[in-house]
Amino acid sequence: VGVKKPPLPEAAPSFGKLVGEVAFGILLYDVVIWPLHWSFHHLPTKYFSWWRHLHLAHHNHYRSPSESLMAGLVFRQHYLDAAVQVMVNILVQQVTPFGGWREKHFLSRLVHNVLVTYLLIEVHCGYDF
Repeated sequence: VGVKKPPLPEAAPSFGKLVGEVAFGILLYDVVIWPLHWSFHHLPTKYFSWWRHLHLAHHNHYRSPSESLMAGLVFRQHYLDAAVQVMVNILVQQVTPFGGWREKHFLSRLVHNVLVTYLLIEVHCGYDF
């Protein structure tokens, strides 16, 4: 009934491969997510109100402008908005710059997920570094 997961690799990737896979994954995530996020804010409401409404839930929970950038509120969003982000992340996790589909090392995927979570929280924290 369930899908059997492949065993974890015994050897860690080289430092270069780890950095390359993570950097490529972050870049690819940003290339795919940016136009989607832009569309949540800028597509004409007349035709795409349903699409913009999905992302509006992410902004509607703020009680004041000072709350508009709070790290703890990063993941308050419509479930379909969240699904879009998760699907993009799953897609980019399948690609490696070193050839192959679904060949990215487990450790690279783990570091990618931690880094993307950090970046999402950092960009919403309200500090301008």
